[in-house]
Amino acid sequence: MIYRRDTETKVAIAEKDLLIEVAKQGKELSENLKKKASASFEGLIKDVKNMEEIKAIVGTGIARANFCSVEKEGEACAEVVEKESGGKIRGTRIDVKEKLIAGDKCVVCGKKAINVVYIAKDY
Repeated sequence: MIYRRDTETKVAIAEKDLLIEVAKQGKELSENLKKKASASFEGLIKDVKNMEEIKAIVGTGIARANFCSVEKEGEACAEVVEKESGGKIRGTRIDVKEKLIAGDKCVVCGKKAINVVYIAKDY
């Protein structure tokens, strides 16, 4: 008998098929748990358009915002975010080129945004 904790189901397996079925069920279980974790994580990310929205999200989730620069030019804005919201710029995604969120202005200084950043609290 195999019990799947992700689907809460039991499956009866013949002893001769046990190794093959355990490997198959293990792979399915891992994939299912990764999908659930990814969906849960994605649910924590909220698009924001200003500092008030950042303050509301930081501490309970991850704010996704337009930002002027992740280089030295953006340090002053990053400091404002940290001081006012308690969150830090966690970075940008490197696996995709993200489109700016509803407009093209930095959420802090109002200059032209060139990056989409993620802001969250340290724990």
